[in-house]
Amino acid sequence: MLYIKLSSVCLVTIGVTTSAAASIGRVASRQDFTLLSDMCLNATQWAGFNPTSYSGYYECFSRVENDDGTADIYLNNVPDHTISVDAENPNQLCQLAQKITLPKPVKTNNNTRVPQADVIAIAVNGVQIFGPLEGGGDNAVYGVDGVGVLCDGHPQPAGLWHYHHPNIDCVEAASTDLVAWALDGFPIYGPLNATKDEVDSILDDCNGIDVADSQYGYQYHVRSRAQVNESLTTNDGPNNTDNWKYFLGCYRGETYTTTLTDSTGICANETTT
Repeated sequence: MLYIKLSSVCLVTIGVTTSAAASIGRVASRQDFTLLSDMCLNATQWAGFNPTSYSGYYECFSRVENDDGTADIYLNNVPDHTISVDAENPNQLCQLAQKITLPKPVKTNNNTRVPQADVIAIAVNGVQIFGPLEGGGDNAVYGVDGVGVLCDGHPQPAGLWHYHHPNIDCVEAASTDLVAWALDGFPIYGPLNATKDEVDSILDDCNGIDVADSQYGYQYHVRSRAQVNESLTTNDGPNNTDNWKYFLGCYRGETYTTTLTDSTGICANETTT
């Protein structure tokens, strides 16, 4: 097995109990997590949170490529940046160690619908990226009356910090910047420097493009808000696609072998052969 260190920040051990695995979209399995209260910050504590502010809290991400083309991602869902005050969100921010196994990325001819309000990708700072919907079915980025989820993310009721906004940490990535890994195993890069009409003609329905000389032959690109039609009243697009396709419009690879489980918190921090 070849271990490739793309990013490593910490070695954290966290006690987490899990319930039986449950399906999520077309992902093979995931575990629901019961989080320990002493590894969580309440809304008052995480307002203005910086990962250096609290002893024992670290941003953690490591991706390990396996010989069979699959990849294991270790993360703990703690942001690596200062986060804003959100008086409307009472949820906790919890440190949660997970292992996500991604399949060998193989492009298909079919569009697979991404989860609407659950994890669809993993940012390279070890935080999950969710689909474009909030719990009530609203566009999470545009929000209600134009007030949406902040670009530095927010926690859901179980304490899992996550992003909806295409500008992670409120910074628009360059088109060559690796932003995240989709749950079908393909990489996601920053937005193209182009208008919406130009992007529509370059990217496919899933926000992807063939790149012959790349490692995977195919990759996704984030869309900026200007490249998404936020005036549409529903996220349901044609052919199993999203209308509000900030990160992904759909999957072009399969996710039925993708698994999400708890881990001991170990992030591989050595390059080993």
